[in-house]
Amino acid sequence: MTIGHTSSFFNHSINSTRGSFPVSLASFFGPPSTCLRLLQHSKLKNFTPLPNEIFSLHLSTGELATYAVLMRLEDPRTYECWPSYETIGKAIGKSKSSVKRYVAGLVEKGLITVEPTSVIMRNGLKKNGNLRYHIRPIREAVEWYTQHQLYLAEAAAERHRVQRKLSAQAAEPPCPPL
Repeated sequence: MTIGHTSSFFNHSINSTRGSFPVSLASFFGPPSTCLRLLQHSKLKNFTPLPNEIFSLHLSTGELATYAVLMRLEDPRTYECWPSYETIGKAIGKSKSSVKRYVAGLVEKGLITVEPTSVIMRNGLKKNGNLRYHIRPIREAVEWYTQHQLYLAEAAAERHRVQRKLSAQAAEPPCPPL
């Protein structure tokens, strides 16, 4: 079978307890982000797909679990969600302080952006709300991470070059006084 040929193998429905999900050739060979969104927001609600690229970013297990929870909770139209640290912590079995660390790691790696929100109470007081998480496209996050890693490597090489130069100068005998 060739890739361009549509066969009945690719045009069937996968049955589940919650309905059926039509699988077509386009969903297998379309852009990965399209396939991911299609799977994520299909009628199959018992799983959350993660993009394969996520595993190249060297996430800790806590960061990976936090990212999975955010992907599960995201609104498919806005790519945003608003869970509290406590909600994420309950989902992954970690404390609020651990979740804060994991979220900071995801922001640092460019996978999400975080924006504070506020709530006006019935008595008129303004209070802090949950954070608004925006899930960035995985390709942008991988590109940013790669560029950041390259920058860090170049900075380390420059520090090493300067250190070698300083060591060489320190090994030279001092200049005689005039």
